[in-house]
Amino acid sequence: MSRIVNNVRQLPSKVANFLRSSAAYMGAGVNGAIGEIYALVQKKLSGTRAIGCMWLATHFLLKRKAIQQARSSSRKDVILDTVWIDNPQMVQNAFCSYFTDKLGHLEEVLCERARNSLKDQLQIWGMSVQQVKESTSWMPPRLSQPDGPDAVWVTSCVLGEVSKFSNPAWDRLFRNQEELNELMQSEAAPLESPLCECGLFALVGILNPEDELELARQYFWQFLSPDFKSYSIVETSGAETTHYETMIEFVATCRDKWGNELECGFWIQCNLANCGALITRSIRVIPEPQQLHALEFDEDRTLPIIPANITFMKNEKHYID
Repeated sequence: MSRIVNNVRQLPSKVANFLRSSAAYMGAGVNGAIGEIYALVQKKLSGTRAIGCMWLATHFLLKRKAIQQARSSSRKDVILDTVWIDNPQMVQNAFCSYFTDKLGHLEEVLCERARNSLKDQLQIWGMSVQQVKESTSWMPPRLSQPDGPDAVWVTSCVLGEVSKFSNPAWDRLFRNQEELNELMQSEAAPLESPLCECGLFALVGILNPEDELELARQYFWQFLSPDFKSYSIVETSGAETTHYETMIEFVATCRDKWGNELECGFWIQCNLANCGALITRSIRVIPEPQQLHALEFDEDRTLPIIPANITFMKNEKHYID
């Protein structure tokens, strides 16, 4: 058993107890789940975090629109991001409806506000929407950057459209984008992993099943915890941009794509900006040095020489991206 349960920043005990006993925690399709989520969100929203959570809801609204528009697309990465879209009791949808149906915010007004904020941001950066989608140069400096020596996987979402990036250090240890897409289309039923419901596809098959479940349980609710904080960045133009961020850090026993078992430190950082138009997540993984030197690789081959065994726990479907 790894130390993820003890090392992930824990939510307040009252919230954790609520989740363990609520219909929302039991999963999708359970009567009353939406009401339970509403109650929890209302209880935890306060001050600046309320604005950040509304931005998060806007992100989900934009993403839902993008997924609906791309439904006919053959892009495999789009298909992967549709796990939650059809079930109104999935937390993503319930979280959105809290701000639209319960609080009365108009969906199109929230989305248009995000589009206008991004438009202003692009003028400051001198970039186009497409350039932002295709690069990581604009990422906030507080996030783990892919140009460093550590294994880093970055997921960005621009007006609801997802882009994924990895660096050579990640590709050497873990599945790159092509290998991950192949895994998701395989007969191993990887979509049964609870990590798929919170968008952490890059970690599927890396962590042990019980750690996948524990991480998925805690990933979304950090946005309602005191760890979800705002800060400002002053651009070179002098303009000040507000960001919201949160981080999970833990140590876990995992396996690389070659079948090696190793102990790694994980840092998952999320950054939300421009009224929900931009959200960026970086996953940084650092193996223990002595284990890194002992790993076996076959870099001349495209596929793993010893594929990691992947088994998935039956999960409760209520997680979030």
